[in-house]
This record gives sequence, structure tokens and C-alpha cells, in this order.
Amino acid sequence: MRLRPAASPALFLVFMLACSSDSGTTPGPIDQVDGPLVADVAPVRALTNVRVVDPTDGSITAPRTVIVADGRIVTVGPASTTAIPEGASVVDGAGRWLTPGLIDMHVHMRAGEAESYVRAGITRVRHMWGYPTLWTLIDEIERGDRVGPAIHPLSSGIDAPPVYWPVTQLLTDPALADSLVAELAGRGYTELKIYQDLSREVYDAVVAAARARGLTWAGHKPSRVPLGHVIASGQRSIEHLGGYLGLSASALSDAVQETARRGTWNAPTLAIQDRLQNSPARADERRRIVKALFDAGAPLLVGTDSGIDVTAPGTSLVDEMAEFVRAGIPLAHVVRMATIDAARYLGLEGEVGRVAPGYRADLALFAANPLEHLEVMRTPVGVVMGDRWFALEADTR
Repeated sequence: MRLRPAASPALFLVFMLACSSDSGTTPGPIDQVDGPLVADVAPVRALTNVRVVDPTDGSITAPRTVIVADGRIVTVGPASTTAIPEGASVVDGAGRWLTPGLIDMHVHMRAGEAESYVRAGITRVRHMWGYPTLWTLIDEIERGDRVGPAIHPLSSGIDAPPVYWPVTQLLTDPALADSLVAELAGRGYTELKIYQDLSREVYDAVVAAARARGLTWAGHKPSRVPLGHVIASGQRSIEHLGGYLGLSASALSDAVQETARRGTWNAPTLAIQDRLQNSPARADERRRIVKALFDAGAPLLVGTDSGIDVTAPGTSLVDEMAEFVRAGIPLAHVVRMATIDAARYLGLEGEVGRVAPGYRADLALFAANPLEHLEVMRTPVGVVMGDRWFALEADTR
């Protein structure tokens, strides 16, 4: 059972933080449905004549029939021979491409934006700053009362003055770190959000308290804590390439190698930083760092920082993926980062991130091959979330 927050003030104005190509002819966008999305709910569903994309190796099958029962995939078999269970709801894939649902690993989602993620084929998000009524939104989505992606929340940010964002957890005394971490754990958070002005002493106290309770921590590299210390501490992810920018070539090489050795994740949020800073030189530097991390084998996360009115909720994931491609990372690898690699970060490896028997039915159907045409991922034909099918393509007959 997930613990709920204690009684708290009314919802703050939702906020969030600024830190922060494919080749060939791309098919035109589909005509998408207007108005609120309505799910077709069925305990058993068959998606017929679909080409299954496997992000583990970039392979694509011949036409398949995918059977979903009670929210999980039970069969992936040849379209010509796989029997459709009696009474199953059938979706004709018409030869289109079926992928795992996409995962945006850095968002600040407002309730009214939730549906936009599903419309973009995003079935899960990592929410980077908890707020009092976030748990209500999570429950609404889980119950099916609101259309939206599954939310994996971090706590509100732990920081020193000044306060940049609402519900910041201010901490300047290391002796108070344990009680604050205990309070956040009691509210149901399992990962803490580290913000940018913590002292090294307070940072270390938060880390010790989190480790003692089996919690993880992620977020910014505090400006007063060296990058090497953050990496060595076991921080799970570093957002916005904090600490890597501006390093000399040799220092960057050392940092990249240590990042890879420790398995520290990075969520670069390239697209939003390009918009906020508008510096081609900085954009090139960020792309070079991302490529260096990729080449070294350091794990990377695709995240948009959407929810602060700079990047569009949902579709901006394609903008971020395009930045990775511009950095020199093959599109197939970027799709893997936004699916199975993100699932691994979330502790859902073997649960989501593939179209395979036993996996949860988090699925997106596209009109063209997403490993060749990145832009097609802005407008899925449909999305499966458990026992629900959302038809996103307008009926133009």
C-alpha cells in the first residue's frame, strides 16, 4: 500500500523548473481525433497485422498478432496463424508498427496536460518535483478517471535558500537531514529530488539519511558539490548535464569515464536548454558531451522538462530525441533509451519496454517505421494502456 501525504495546503500553482533527424522522407502526420480521449475497455484484445519493433536490438518482425489479456501481453505470434480468442476486441493494425509505450524521464506535469502525453504515445513519466496533490492526480489516472500516463514521482526539491519553486524543502543544517528525509519517505516518495544550492555537508547528510532508509536520490548537481563527489555518492541521475559543461577536454574525459564506471544516469534535457539559452556554441557542447557519454557506455535518459511552458507536453519528446540524433546517436538507440532503458531506471525491466509475452500492455501504434522516421512518433495511430485502447487517428471515411 502506498502511503499518502499528510494533510497539506491547497494545490500550489504548478510550476516547474528550468535548469535547466532522421533522414529520408518523413510521412505526413495523421489526422488525430478531436475532443477528450475515450478508452475502449476490453479484458481481452487482439492487435492484428502489426509489425513489432523490438528496441533491444532494433529488429522489426513480419506481421504479427498481439494478444493482451488482463492488461498483459500473453501472445505475440504470426498474423496468419495466431488464433484470436473468442470475444476478444480486435484492432486491425493494417501493417503498422507497434512499439512499447514511450517514457518521458523528466517532466513537471499539470493535471490538465496529462492527456497530451498519451496522445504522443507516452505511457509513463518520471515526475521531477512532487507537490501536495500530485498523489490525487496519480490516483485519478490509476483508477481511469483521468486519461494520462503512469507517474513515477520524486519528492519536491531539497535545497538551500533562496527558494526558486513552491514546496521547496529548505535544509541548511545537516543535523535536520534525517528528519526531513523521514518525512518525505512517510509521504510515499522513494526517490529524493536534489536541487542546486545545497552545501556539501548537507548533501552528504541527505545521502546518508536516504541510504539508511533504502531511498534513492537524483536531480541537479549542487553548485557547491564537486561533480566527482556527486557521482561517487551514488546519485542515480544528474539532470541538465550539471557539472559537465565548461570542463577541459581531459577533465571531461575523466568525468565521462567515471560516470560510465559508476553507472550514473544523465538526463540532458537538450531541447529545452537550447530554447532557454539560445546559444549554438553551448548547444554543440552539450551534444558533444552526450555523444561522449554514449560512446563511453554511460546510461542516458530522454526527458523534456515539460510543464514549465517552454516545451510542449507530449510531443516535445520527439524534439529531445531529435537532439540525441543530432549528437550522433543512432535513432534505434534513442528509441531504446526512451523505452527499455527508461524502464530499467524505473525498476520495471521485464515489465515494460518491450512488446513480448509477460510484459504489461504499454504500447503505441505508429503509421510508419519509427526507426526510420522519427517525426511519425509525434502522432501515434493508437495507444494501449492495460485493458484500454485509445484510438488516436480520426475516422476520415
